[in-house]
Amino acid sequence: MKVAIPVFGESLEVFERTGQAPFFAVFEINEDKSFNLLELRKNSKGHEHHHEGESHSHNEEEHTNEHNKQASGISDCEYIFVKRIGEHMRESLNNMNIKIKMFRKKDGDNAKDYIQKFISE
Repeated sequence: MKVAIPVFGESLEVFERTGQAPFFAVFEINEDKSFNLLELRKNSKGHEHHHEGESHSHNEEEHTNEHNKQASGISDCEYIFVKRIGEHMRESLNNMNIKIKMFRKKDGDNAKDYIQKFISE
């Protein structure tokens, strides 16, 4: 199974705000619970900074289309593992049948920590 995790880059440090992550780390998790990094995929809208309560400079339809484009970049993944996710990104991922698995700070800061936690459940 393939999973995506929003990360800063090669360090695989998890990026907290899913839609703003510079990259998605895509991993393959095997039946024997081993896993390997397949690639880092550049997020089409990564690292744009919008703040709570800040209005977007475009309309709702454009905003939704941006999130759909992001989700389509990981459409081959069964799951996305995240710390936080906005309502529009959640909707786009749900529309692509990508399951969202939430993790907390105590679960670690590295993508590999999330995978280890997932396969141990």
